[in-house]
Amino acid sequence: MEKKQQLIIIGCMVIIIAAIVLPIDADVVCQDIIPSLLPCLTYLTTPGPAQPSPSFCSATVSIAEIALQSQADLQGVCTCFKSVADSGSFQINFGNAKAITKLCNLPLNIPIDPNVDCKT
Repeated sequence: MEKKQQLIIIGCMVIIIAAIVLPIDADVVCQDIIPSLLPCLTYLTTPGPAQPSPSFCSATVSIAEIALQSQADLQGVCTCFKSVADSGSFQINFGNAKAITKLCNLPLNIPIDPNVDCKT
């Protein structure tokens, strides 16, 4: 199976898992946020440093704008990102993930990290 097809299948699995398992106490629904990350999979899973695509940055800016609407929305987005990082479904390059805020000029930092505390 081609790598792109594998990533799409894995992405769909994460969406399904998120929809079933992750209730969030916010207006943000994880199953709505995760599909926005699909253009980001190549960047997030590339070994070594990478340059995010314009569609990747556009997706992350849109998600950041959602997160800025309220503290509950920020926590909801953070929880979604944490679940993706913690799921083991992807081999995320956390170095690339940490560089997103700067490379895409995001108005805030929402870590894609399994160890982040989303309540603060």
